[in-house]
Amino acid sequence: MQPENITSPWIVADMTALAAIEPELFPNPHDRGRFFRHSFASSNATSLLFELLGTMHRAEPEVVLLAPWIRPGGAELTLLNHAKAAMAMGVSCLIITTEPHSPAWPARMPAGVGMVDFGSLAGHLSGDEQRVVLAQFLIHCGTRVVQIVNSMLGWEVVRLHGKALKQVGIKLVANLFCDEADALGRRMGYATNSFPQCSIHLDAVLTDSRQFADMVHFRDGYDRARLIPMNCPVNISSRSPRTGEGAGSNRKILWASRIARQKNPDILLEIVQRCPELSFHIHGEADETVTPAVMKALESAPNVMLHGAFASFDDVCNEEEYAAFLYTSAWDGMPNVILEAAANGLPIVAPDVGGIAELIGDDAGYLVADCQNPEEYVEKLDLVFACPATAVRRAARAASLVESRHSFDAFVKSHGQIPGYLRS
Repeated sequence: MQPENITSPWIVADMTALAAIEPELFPNPHDRGRFFRHSFASSNATSLLFELLGTMHRAEPEVVLLAPWIRPGGAELTLLNHAKAAMAMGVSCLIITTEPHSPAWPARMPAGVGMVDFGSLAGHLSGDEQRVVLAQFLIHCGTRVVQIVNSMLGWEVVRLHGKALKQVGIKLVANLFCDEADALGRRMGYATNSFPQCSIHLDAVLTDSRQFADMVHFRDGYDRARLIPMNCPVNISSRSPRTGEGAGSNRKILWASRIARQKNPDILLEIVQRCPELSFHIHGEADETVTPAVMKALESAPNVMLHGAFASFDDVCNEEEYAAFLYTSAWDGMPNVILEAAANGLPIVAPDVGGIAELIGDDAGYLVADCQNPEEYVEKLDLVFACPATAVRRAARAASLVESRHSFDAFVKSHGQIPGYLRS
């Protein structure tokens, strides 16, 4: 973006009048270079911009959601829930995916939501051209809200062109879920690498836990009033309540998530090895962050069944009856899979990371204080089997909390807090 010198007569007149109060504001011709209008450098990608604008032949989107792709995952489910909530409010919504060759998740796409596969359409452009074209599209498509859900291109557009977007009245919103860590344990992720450079432009930041909202406020000094925790909605299970009968003989443990370094698969392996009497049913697809040795050990463990990727938690939970749900993440926000396990009435053993303790505690599950201590997980699993009735009571309490906090109607209503979602 190149600053354009402003010499408009009305500005000069206003500054002259204001100089009667503050002499330093007198518009000396030699100082007029201090006043700028933000505009864009020229680009040879105008044909793509016109093509994108041509897709707006129907109603202009009131809310644009920027995401890297649409595929099974917690952040993507949050994205689709926001789109569904917008439609429930009568607010037109467009999802723009910003990574090329994005696999879709058609079963979860809300009816009436538009979609533009910008990542594929703009794959031939340079990074600079992609940022300019997307920014120009956002300015001209008529939207009043742009919301970023884990899109690196979206963050870059706000960092470089945030002033231009806000100049036309667009409200800028971003979702932040948690801090991440690299292989050396250094803090990283959008909250570390993108948010600090963009925070000045953002009208609101949405989190899925109060814990992380408080953390960002304390650490980054961001206005707490603009940090909005939102309870993601969960479908409440219609399954019959568990009674605890036979829990002692049911030795099946459910683990379901992405198999990734974030989810501590090495800790999961140690738990498996320390509990040969239990049967661990592991659902999820491994990514490149998992070491081959850990995956090989899980595959060869006699008390492990690897089921691969799954589309929904209900599909997983309906396959078997489980004694408990085990979660082993090293960092997180409020994981959707924890909410879904609670809604399905499963006793939950999970670590005290991110916002998990807002649901799981002494009376609503089994909270592990040290996420890197496999022995503590084993101790909590032992408690599940030592007193099945207590496990069922705690599971019922967690299910009740989910039902009271995570309804779709409450989620829709909470969008009234987000700048721009409600029509003025």
